[in-house]
Amino acid sequence: MRSKAVKPRTTGLVGLLGHTYKPDEETGVPRIHYQFEVIRKLSGNKYAVQLFSWLDGCRTEIQIYTEAFLCSPEVKLYPSEEAWKWAYEKECCRRDREEKPGREAA
Repeated sequence: MRSKAVKPRTTGLVGLLGHTYKPDEETGVPRIHYQFEVIRKLSGNKYAVQLFSWLDGCRTEIQIYTEAFLCSPEVKLYPSEEAWKWAYEKECCRRDREEKPGREAA
């Protein structure tokens, strides 16, 4: 017996990982503010996002973001955990260089 083809469900932004950016108070340079995963599409254009702790990477609270905000310049979205972690490491290296002037980048 042949099974029917099933049309794949589109999840839009669900499953993407991201960072929100906020300008540094002293320098004005955008820095990662929150790190998160889009976990569910809600009604309308709203999404539930799971935030992660900076300290240990554990899940913290869930917040609601609009699709417009998730697609804004204040947010960067990543298709994989690898890309998300790479962006975080790059940010940490940049912060380290800024905090220790004169130290050469590795």
